[in-house]
Amino acid sequence: MDVASDRVNWIQSSRLRLLKEMQERRALGELSKKEAQRDVAASAVQNASRELAMIQQHCSRKEAALYQ
Repeated sequence: MDVASDRVNWIQSSRLRLLKEMQERRALGELSKKEAQRDVAASAVQNASRELAMIQQHCSRKEAALYQ
């Protein structure tokens, strides 16, 4: 009976390891996806910031031209 229970334990351990590996892979995939989304969002913020700075400069030049 000991041999049979050892085999069952080994099979259960093997299944648990496989499940853990699958969960880790899924979590890493989700993390990678979130990091990519963060990078895209950071890039969008940088672009918006640059555009805002250019628009502010343009407005300042136009305002200065009004008073000359």
